[in-house]
Amino acid sequence: MTKLFLFDIDHVLVHPPSYGANHTLEEAGLDVSWKEDFFRNFYQDCQRGKKDLIDVLTPYLTQCGWKKSTEDFLNAWFTYEHHVDNELLSYIQTLRGKGYHCMINSDQESYRKKYILEQMNFAHLFDGCYFSCDIGYLKDDVTRFEIVFDDIVKKFGPVEKEEIFYVDDQEKNVSIAKEFGIDAIVYESTEKTTEEIKKRIQN
Repeated sequence: MTKLFLFDIDHVLVHPPSYGANHTLEEAGLDVSWKEDFFRNFYQDCQRGKKDLIDVLTPYLTQCGWKKSTEDFLNAWFTYEHHVDNELLSYIQTLRGKGYHCMINSDQESYRKKYILEQMNFAHLFDGCYFSCDIGYLKDDVTRFEIVFDDIVKKFGPVEKEEIFYVDDQEKNVSIAKEFGIDAIVYESTEKTTEEIKKRIQN
């Protein structure tokens, strides 16, 4: 029987209409061609907590003609992507009310992490949060799940790997979780997710 639930954020708990960085640049009429180089060469290091997003992003924004501060850019980016799944979040609160622990497991750099916890109020909607910028590993690395599992046991007591249910929108991350021994599915819809959860708490 499932005891704990882990949820990815983007395209599971949050469903933006499109990518916020692109939208912000396009709305300002600025060149977006540099973003591929930036996200390929720097962004994952920010997500791992090895580089500061403002430090590495600012030169690109200056070069493309962004006139405001980098903080203003990030705020516009994050605000545009602020489209939470209220139905799924409400159901998660129901699970918590029944005594199930529900936690976040997401790849985020530190500035968006802060926005998610404070502006989206996720700090109060979950029993724990695991972010790549704190852990140092992305979800496509089994070490990430080893660290998360060890911390879960430390915080909540003995639990088997298969008693943890994880929902992520990317097959590669789900495969790594399963390889580690965690029960996991690829997100399809809120309805499908709640159906799968109900199967696991009724057994």
